[in-house]
Amino acid sequence: MLDGEVRYYMWLVRALGIPSKSAPALLEEFKTAKAVYEADEAQIKSCSFLSKAEKARLLDKDLSPILRDLEYCEGQNVGILTYNDEKYPSSLRKIEAPPLLLYYRGRIPDWNALPMFAVVGTRTMTKNGAEIACDMAFDLGKMGAVTVSGMALGIDGVVSAATLEAGGITVAVLGSGIDYIYPIEHRLLYAEILRLGGLVITEYPPYEKPVSYHFPVRNRIISGLSQAVIVVEGDARSGALITAEHAKRQGKPIFAVPGSIKKKESEGPLLLLKSGAYPITCSDDIYDAFRPKYLPYLNGFTLTDGRKTTVSLLMDKYGLAARNPFRAYVPTKEDEESLSLDLVTQGVSSLVKRAVSSLKGTVRNKKRVEKTKPLPTKPQKTDLPSCWEQLTETEQKIYSFLLEKGGCIADDIKIEGVAISEVISSLINMEICGCVSSSPGGVYKPL
Repeated sequence: MLDGEVRYYMWLVRALGIPSKSAPALLEEFKTAKAVYEADEAQIKSCSFLSKAEKARLLDKDLSPILRDLEYCEGQNVGILTYNDEKYPSSLRKIEAPPLLLYYRGRIPDWNALPMFAVVGTRTMTKNGAEIACDMAFDLGKMGAVTVSGMALGIDGVVSAATLEAGGITVAVLGSGIDYIYPIEHRLLYAEILRLGGLVITEYPPYEKPVSYHFPVRNRIISGLSQAVIVVEGDARSGALITAEHAKRQGKPIFAVPGSIKKKESEGPLLLLKSGAYPITCSDDIYDAFRPKYLPYLNGFTLTDGRKTTVSLLMDKYGLAARNPFRAYVPTKEDEESLSLDLVTQGVSSLVKRAVSSLKGTVRNKKRVEKTKPLPTKPQKTDLPSCWEQLTETEQKIYSFLLEKGGCIADDIKIEGVAISEVISSLINMEICGCVSSSPGGVYKPL
């Protein structure tokens, strides 16, 4: 039976939304979620750090909407960690907008003591990138480190599988509900992570679908759990740069694998190296950097034992997949029948439809004749995208800039006080949210 305090945290998440920058201050003020729930109107309205909308939602004391999720977790043995739980990772309490709840399946590692490293990269991995990720994650697993990823297609999947193959521990952070397996291709990997002592976590409630804007939000947890972020490969628009940007804001070191200046998949790491990231060529670099701090846990002798694995073995054994950027994945009838929740199938089908629709929209945009009349310097109400309120202040400035120019490459976007790395990560998020589109030449346009 879940602790009675859990339901109040579930209510609080519903009231504040994900992510919430107000949550830490609110808990500091009232100490517990239950105390927030029991607070009267005067107490809630006295909190100057809350918005009017947040105050209104916090005054709604109806717990019935969270009953379904609570019953599901209790019935399906889904664990829940609250922000004040002693098992909650202390490193996440230090990040901006920490998750109030973590739903989980698997074995919780001693993440307040063990060395944990995020290894991330593109979903459209190259053979070379896959081999680098495989070798690095395998070695990290052997030496006793915990790897953290998003269980996404491509590099993320290789990292999780290679760590497990080495006998190590891996943590997968989802952008959907705990049993909403996405991507569907990695359902076997999901099962193997749990069977072999790994952990799957998410801040989203059980029935939450894998909506596009969940993933850049999720990435703050990946970097927040980790002592460092390692970026293997990805172009300038890769989601891995969002994780790196979160790490930078959190004061975490960033490592990047150098690559050829003529290779598109090296754009992301090279941009990071130009902005101060540490170059990394093998797992020895991580061992040397973190050995003094984690000497009791990191065993460098295992790096010379000769044990290796291959990407092809991981592909076959763990059912890994990478994304073909020109072809959307469509689940087969067999895939659909293998899933335990009908909602998963509905969610994947919905995502496929949106992906196809987005692709068609991009093609239409390329064929559209540009209008010659000048664009406004500031977006009018009718020009605002549907996700405007979800954008950060920086992203809103970037959208306004693009609207004024009609479109341009990332390097030409000049926002006072905003670094190019932040511009790129913001553009990636905006593209995922459907606010901007990009052409093969790297020109971003507002939608």
